Amino acid sequence: MVNYGLGMFHLVMGLIPPSLKSIIELVGFEGDLELGIKELTVAFESKCPRAAEAAIGLVAVKWFIQDDTEGALALLDRVSNAYPNSLVVTFFSGHFSKFTGNTPKSLEFFQSALKLASDNEFKEAVTRISCSLGTCAYLVNDWKTATTHLQNFLDVPVEETKMDYRPYSAYTLGLAYWHLDMEAGTDNHKAAITALYKEAKNWVRPDESYDAYALRKMNQFLSAGTWNPIECLVARSDALVGGQVFTKALEELEKFEEVANSTNLPTETVEEYKTIVLYLRGEARKGLKEYEEAQKLYKEAISRQATIKEETWVLPLAWFGLGEILSKQNDLVGARVQWENCKKSKGYDWEKVVDFKIFVIEQKAKLQLPQ
Repeated sequence: MVNYGLGMFHLVMGLIPPSLKSIIELVGFEGDLELGIKELTVAFESKCPRAAEAAIGLVAVKWFIQDDTEGALALLDRVSNAYPNSLVVTFFSGHFSKFTGNTPKSLEFFQSALKLASDNEFKEAVTRISCSLGTCAYLVNDWKTATTHLQNFLDVPVEETKMDYRPYSAYTLGLAYWHLDMEAGTDNHKAAITALYKEAKNWVRPDESYDAYALRKMNQFLSAGTWNPIECLVARSDALVGGQVFTKALEELEKFEEVANSTNLPTETVEEYKTIVLYLRGEARKGLKEYEEAQKLYKEAISRQATIKEETWVLPLAWFGLGEILSKQNDLVGARVQWENCKKSKGYDWEKVVDFKIFVIEQKAKLQLPQ
């Protein structure tokens, strides 16, 4: 137990940016990241009451700080086998599996976590896991599973939950219901989606990126009274990219011309969607580590800047994707040029998310870039 406490203390303190360390040390606190890792390792190996939590901390260190993906996955496999009945382990294993693109395994972990929470009557945990399970199912276009669990999450009264994820979950739940109706050739859920979106507008926190995006999209539906076919194609492809099902995403995106030709949308709207599709194709190719092709697609999307009217997030995210590729190729100067382009963009949906991602990457690279 002592090792766990010391390990977490040194881990957290060791992650404080250098610019703040002097202030923290003035009041008597010092952190040592390596010592924190050592103490957490002792806690895990000793099988103390906090061994499972110590192991999850170590997985996080390997994954997010040390970029040791293989080591993180190996430790995660070891931990999940050692603690199959630990709610903490199964829940976080679900998230780590999602990060690695192993969505089927992620769904298994979340299902196990949901059963453990339900069996032990951990009501708050059931609510949170239902959200994670529904979101994960949405990312692989499993509409039935997504609607079941997202609906369960949103059925919990607002006053009994935090607002986190509610507006965005409502937005994705509506899309999932819409896709179920598309598959069935009905509009059975249209009225329910409309009612849901009207209610969800009251949950939005304007300063939160996910909420702001969800609000804009829900307002689009409420204004048009429908999701147009290209919007559905883009939404499900974007979900697949988020779920790291890259090949399937590319297969969906190949349908763009066919779907576009079947609609009577204005030319400028179709052209904007085409730019979004180019960006998503770039994301999928990057996920498949086809970096040269991804760069071409990002650059083509950026060259079509004039087509962007509503979805202003496309250009900053394309620049961010280019920066990620250059950073993986150790061209940190080139990466920073792209990220500076992101920072110059203001007022788009995902601005805070992108800024935070850039900050994390630069911290991991220890900001070894010319100033």
